[in-house]
Amino acid sequence: IGMGARASARGEAFSAVSDDATAVFWNPACLIMAKGTQFNLTHAEWLQGVTNEFFAFSQNIEQDGAFGGSLGYLGTGSFPGALETPSGTYGGVGDNISASSYIGSLAYAQRLGNWINGDFFKHTMLGIKATVVGQNVVNVGSAGLAFDAGLMYEVTRKALYLSAFASNIGTQFQGTVISAAGVTATQNYSQPMMFKVGGAYQLHNLLMKRDRDIIALETDAQIDTGVKFNIGDEYRLVFGRNAVALRVGYRTGSDLGTLAGLTSGVGISHRFDDFEAGLDYAFVPYGV
Repeated sequence: IGMGARASARGEAFSAVSDDATAVFWNPACLIMAKGTQFNLTHAEWLQGVTNEFFAFSQNIEQDGAFGGSLGYLGTGSFPGALETPSGTYGGVGDNISASSYIGSLAYAQRLGNWINGDFFKHTMLGIKATVVGQNVVNVGSAGLAFDAGLMYEVTRKALYLSAFASNIGTQFQGTVISAAGVTATQNYSQPMMFKVGGAYQLHNLLMKRDRDIIALETDAQIDTGVKFNIGDEYRLVFGRNAVALRVGYRTGSDLGTLAGLTSGVGISHRFDDFEAGLDYAFVPYGV
């Protein structure tokens, strides 16, 4: 589930675009592009009453790089559980059950040119992230530690960017299962690795002064669902202290029909004397 309405509205083609606090989720290397101090709070209404809450922050410390962190919680709420007879058939409605998961992350990024001499390193950004992941599904609880790594290369200053991102590298989940008889068992299983390669191109003053258009294309490869492609575009207009952004995107690989991959959204923001505040909305249909 993509974090941040801005990214979701543009088809989740965001690993080469994320210049805000949600870079903690999409590509930690992009924290270098997030100016000053930023906060992001996302609420998502998912399928079947599932809700998702996400909070992220980032802090740019110039020559010393940038860092950020995030907290996330996904919950189903409470709903009636089903019973099963010893023979494996349906045994009626049982007690209410629920499922939830949580994440907590810390990330750091640096422009390699601050450490290593050379024009290539001057335009290369590296980010790393550590995440504590946990979940509880009825009577099964599990937790683990995951690591992410991201790269960003500025091909053309403030115009063309290339990115690479690897997620869920390393450790396994360790789970505990408690049966109805009170017997405890341990399960270990791998976390789903994911790789992304993307690019983004920014156009300034395209139709009018102070506007900006960012188009991005991304390849998303996961070990359990194969390779998918995402494309997205964001057009932003500035009027004095106010700005409006229009977004559209498409994600391939849906088994719910062609239209299920379409995404769209809008964002508004206002620049105060000391800070800027914005509100973004994404519409992400999933077909029937």
